[in-house]
Amino acid sequence: MAAPGGFEPPTQCESLCGQLDEEVGRFRTRRLDAVEYPYVFLDATYLHVRTDHLVTSKAVVVATAVAADGRREILGVDVGDSEDEVFWRGFLTSLKARGLNGGACQVVCV
Repeated sequence: MAAPGGFEPPTQCESLCGQLDEEVGRFRTRRLDAVEYPYVFLDATYLHVRTDHLVTSKAVVVATAVAADGRREILGVDVGDSEDEVFWRGFLTSLKARGLNGGACQVVCV
């Protein structure tokens, strides 16, 4: 039940955040080999992130795909210090390890 003013009590908020972390973890590690993706789009943006009371700029990379039936789907998201070659390689390697097959896949960098 919400506290006065519409805010959730801290313990309930922590519980919800924990459940959300589990759901996001499942999404980020799900297998990608059940669907054929002829097109994969890669993009990045920078966001300001607060870590230990310090605000820094972080790269957020996203892989979006179009399935053979025309549906669009987010395949993966990751956050890093910058979008350098090492970071992109790790992100793409993680998608491949989860089953993304690039055999007949067109990759578009946006």
